Amino acid sequence: METVLVTGATGTVGSRVVERLADRDAAVRAATRDPDRPFRDGVEAVAFDFEKPETWGVAFEGVDSMFLVRPPAIARVGDSILPAIDAGRVLDRSPLSLDEWTARNADAFERATPDPKDTNLHGGE
Repeated sequence: METVLVTGATGTVGSRVVERLADRDAAVRAATRDPDRPFRDGVEAVAFDFEKPETWGVAFEGVDSMFLVRPPAIARVGDSILPAIDAGRVLDRSPLSLDEWTARNADAFERATPDPKDTNLHGGE
């Protein structure tokens, strides 16, 4: 089973992604600055902060993919987010171009993308 790292796992978007992935029995690693915060059973919490590179190694270990939510406080993406992404990719760089990767993974992406009409996703009735 692939492990998905979700950054911003306690925020509005990230927490919903964690829940949706967990509902589908995915192996979810919730990246947060507060790993002691409780998550539902089956969700692994891990300390992670884009501005603290010492947290990246453990967070990325064994991860197959990542759902990245940029923290609003980080305006300069090149200073903290891009280096974090590069640190995670060192373990498994893809030889595919973006177009090739997209073509090969379109079906999986389509299955994982929530239906915008899903009222549960938007907190509806």
